[in-house]
Amino acid sequence: MATPSLYLDMIGTLQELGLQVTTLQAAAYGGAPCSQELALQIKQALNVRRLVVSNMATMCLYVWVV
Repeated sequence: MATPSLYLDMIGTLQELGLQVTTLQAAAYGGAPCSQELALQIKQALNVRRLVVSNMATMCLYVWVV
């Protein structure tokens, strides 16, 4: 779970270091709006199939359930 701006920073760092993510299956974001362009960039750069929109209440529930 991260904010869209944190994912943007991660993507920049991945590109800067020349790293690739190959094992991530899903990513969740919340806390701020995310443009469709950034959502697609997150999916492509992190190689995820599922991008989940969430909020803090959902994240806390997920942490307690899992």
